[in-house]
Amino acid sequence: MRSSSPLTISVIVPAYNSADFIGQALESILAQTNPPTEILVVDDGSTDNTVEVIRPFGEKVHILRQEHQGVSAARNRGVRHARGEYLAFLDSDDIWKPEKLEKQIACLIEKNTVWVCCAAAYFDSQTGQRLSGYAKDLFEGDVLEQEFLQSFILSPTPVIKRSVFDEVGYFDEGIHIGEDWDMWLRIAARYPIGVVREELALKREHPQSTMQRASTEEKLSDQLKIVEMVVAREPKRLEPLMNQLIAHIYMEHGIELVKCGAYPQARLCLAQAQQRAPGSLKLAAYRLALSFGDRNAAQIFGFIRVMRKLS
Repeated sequence: MRSSSPLTISVIVPAYNSADFIGQALESILAQTNPPTEILVVDDGSTDNTVEVIRPFGEKVHILRQEHQGVSAARNRGVRHARGEYLAFLDSDDIWKPEKLEKQIACLIEKNTVWVCCAAAYFDSQTGQRLSGYAKDLFEGDVLEQEFLQSFILSPTPVIKRSVFDEVGYFDEGIHIGEDWDMWLRIAARYPIGVVREELALKREHPQSTMQRASTEEKLSDQLKIVEMVVAREPKRLEPLMNQLIAHIYMEHGIELVKCGAYPQARLCLAQAQQRAPGSLKLAAYRLALSFGDRNAAQIFGFIRVMRKLS
């Protein structure tokens, strides 16, 4: 049964060359037990048949078209055009479960807050299987420090009051990786968040995704840029945590570089990490693994990661 709500919600779907996936994303929005007020797809200069896939949905979906400017600009255009009191975002390759909006609306009303999030799971695009190892802990209330360290609010999960963007600003169009993390941190610095502790959103893993296409250097650069900006905005609360986070960022990038066989670059990343966290046993283990030679490093790294999950 489809329920109604006193809250009006606009769903914003940024899309760029999304013909393979956007139909499923839109179907998942239209299947909501509490339907949104409007669905805005912002086509960010697609060169494939994305628009042709959207058109059969008719008046249920409003298409905004622009030259290719990136996901932040697409989301911002959607925010400017939205008529709903609340906004929700769904990337064109992700999916919502049918009760996502209904349960989050109930949480907004119960908690009397301006934004909520929920749990999400990753799935493999080819097999449809849920991917393990991506689970994130969820935190409620004042979560600035937790979001800074753990980035637990995933892009398809929040519902946010439209007026919040008038206060904190729009998505930073100069950031290409992690622009949503920057936005959630801006909001978390001002407002407590409510949480629905159910997996109501699904994130698709596939080779064409922005994260998969970005180089390790791009990811590292944007992450460090965001850390610097956020700490400058909230120095009292976040500066004491800065070294811990930067060490983690360099460590994770070092691990990715080992997977790619870029061992010299991996050594540099891990050295940078240990400068920030000289007492970390994890970092010492990884650097020791690299000292055994490139041939064995990837296997040893894999073993250490498995042991970390079991501990």
